[in-house]
Amino acid sequence: MVGVLNGILQMIEEGATHLGVATDHVIDHSVTTSGLVIKTGKGIERVLRAQFRPLEEALASMGVVCGRWLSWSR
Repeated sequence: MVGVLNGILQMIEEGATHLGVATDHVIDHSVTTSGLVIKTGKGIERVLRAQFRPLEEALASMGVVCGRWLSWSR
């Protein structure tokens, strides 16, 4: 988590105007019969999952917008 925050801070300090950070709350997924992929998060280790919210909150405090990608269609 510290590495991500330091990297983002460095990019901002060096003048980056656009950047992206992706956290994947829900890694495992299933596919419905209509082709919609639904992410469930099943199987994420607790230690890893516990880092998502604090990281996103820290990023938000730096002005970085975080969004969640929950599903997509093929």
